[in-house]
Amino acid sequence: MGAIGLEKPIKLFIGFIFSEDVILKDLFSKLESNFGPIESYSDHYDFSHTPYYTKEMGPALKKGFVAFSQLASPAQLSLIKLHTNDIEDFYKHEDKRKVNLDPGIISLHSVVLLSTKDFSHRIPLGEGIYAELTLMFSKNCFKSVPWTYPDFSDESYHDYFLKVRKAFQIQLKETHDT
Repeated sequence: MGAIGLEKPIKLFIGFIFSEDVILKDLFSKLESNFGPIESYSDHYDFSHTPYYTKEMGPALKKGFVAFSQLASPAQLSLIKLHTNDIEDFYKHEDKRKVNLDPGIISLHSVVLLSTKDFSHRIPLGEGIYAELTLMFSKNCFKSVPWTYPDFSDESYHDYFLKVRKAFQIQLKETHDT
């Protein structure tokens, strides 16, 4: 039997799909009040990989990511997703979302997304929240798995995730050295 070790902290990021009328400064302030200071911001990408959100959120959607400076505990994952759902609800107008928030974590080995939807490849975390391995880190790059969403598969976001992973690696080393 293997020895049980201490759980390792994780790096929280949140992907956000948004329409033009969302004031990102306000959104970022709300995210920081829930998850601590934002450490980095990605570029904003055109989000045209699926029409899934168009009816609810409108056309010409954009997607971006933020990563947080405070490391999180894996035990907090369900609560993190529940908080992002509350923030989405705050931005609803006439029962339609203006922003979609997809929290996830970066470890040294992977990118994992959190979801409220159960599926064969998702692992229940409790509170109706599931974890999904989305990208694996191997040979100095992120690699897709069969169920990876198309926007994550096309590598547009990989440079940002590599940057966040590197910052996380430095944080872990600094934490370990103290």
